[in-house]
Amino acid sequence: MYYRSDIIYVYDGSFYGLLCCAAESMVKKEQPFRIVKENDMLPSIFECRRIETCEAIARKLLLSIERNISLHVKRFIYLAFLSQLEDRETMIVDFIHMAYSRGRQILEDRTAEPIHTLWKAVVNLQNESHLFKGFVRFTDYGGVMVSEIEPKNSVLPLIKDHFVSRYPRELLFIYDKTHHQALLAKCGKGRIIALGDEDIDFFAPEETELKFQELWRCFYGIVSIEERRNEACQNSHLPKRYRSSMTEFQDHRRIQPKARQELNR
Repeated sequence: MYYRSDIIYVYDGSFYGLLCCAAESMVKKEQPFRIVKENDMLPSIFECRRIETCEAIARKLLLSIERNISLHVKRFIYLAFLSQLEDRETMIVDFIHMAYSRGRQILEDRTAEPIHTLWKAVVNLQNESHLFKGFVRFTDYGGVMVSEIEPKNSVLPLIKDHFVSRYPRELLFIYDKTHHQALLAKCGKGRIIALGDEDIDFFAPEETELKFQELWRCFYGIVSIEERRNEACQNSHLPKRYRSSMTEFQDHRRIQPKARQELNR
């Protein structure tokens, strides 16, 4: 029997770190009042417990979820973690407790909390990742295809395979400005690394690239029919919040030394 405690779990912000929080909660038979990242921790009247990340413990819990509940539930937990949902960590741990109690049918009742809230967040994540597969624009910087995006959710893990397989011979660099992550792809293989804004700078690309960008802007203007212009329809197919990541609307970028070292590894 689990009880709601007045303890705040503090973790490192990683998926494995959150799984270690869930494992700690199960061992102590307590549901924490809240789970927060160490960088987001503020002074509190509640007791705070630092949960160390242990890959072995996290993997053991994932294997247990897959064997005793379902692979689908394991995937759902990971997707919920990638979402933008506020306080998702606490909800995910509560969901894991509920999943062990209800079994593989846990996701069939989408009206119960926290399943309902987590499910909506996962759908939002999947929809956004699908849109970014079409809205990402690349700029050629010395042989490196560069893009900068500002998603609400952490979409890079979901779009990684799409771009790696689509451009197997290209050197790709997609920077998630919101979550300070970058997707690096080389020779048909990709990985995601942490990368801060200090590693990204702005400068004008080479003359050839500027000419191609101008051609694209000309095409963008020519294909539009002014007499049939429909702002509402355009915004539904091309929401304004995505335009900052598109070549025809965004500034120029340069890859700083740290990012170049990662690409060359």
